[in-house]
Amino acid sequence: MIAPDQDTYDQHWQDTVGDLRHFRCQTCKVVFRTGHALEQHSKVHRPANITCIFCPNNYRSHSDMIRHIEANGCQNASIESIRARIASIRPYGFCMKNESLDFFYDYGDFKPYDKPYECAQCDRFFKDLGSLTSHLENSASCEVGVHGRFFETILAALRDEHYWVLWP
Repeated sequence: MIAPDQDTYDQHWQDTVGDLRHFRCQTCKVVFRTGHALEQHSKVHRPANITCIFCPNNYRSHSDMIRHIEANGCQNASIESIRARIASIRPYGFCMKNESLDFFYDYGDFKPYDKPYECAQCDRFFKDLGSLTSHLENSASCEVGVHGRFFETILAALRDEHYWVLWP
């Protein structure tokens, strides 16, 4: 809608508050067509208070931090070291498919188009650790979330700590 002034727009907004086509960001007042689009947008307003495990860079989410590492954007870590650390926790029952793990140990990489990472709660598979972490951060998609032992175990493995022996 193009309104002649802010009051007319605000009145229109009040009149159509139940209209599911309108989703408005409370912070910057941008309007979106879907609730999902608004939810995705809202992430830009989060503080960047998650520090990379390997460098001083800050991110808005753990998945952004892990994607930074997986994209070889971190000077102090490599995708190979991350995969090896996550592979080390697989024998304890989660996070990586057995066939992907076997291929990784044999060839040092995953098969093209493989989805080697697995959510321990819902058995969904993901192409990279950043996607699995994003799944865990989205409270609507899985019960595990970022407050459980599963998520803490992944972070501990990335830090090369031995917290994972406490799982499950």
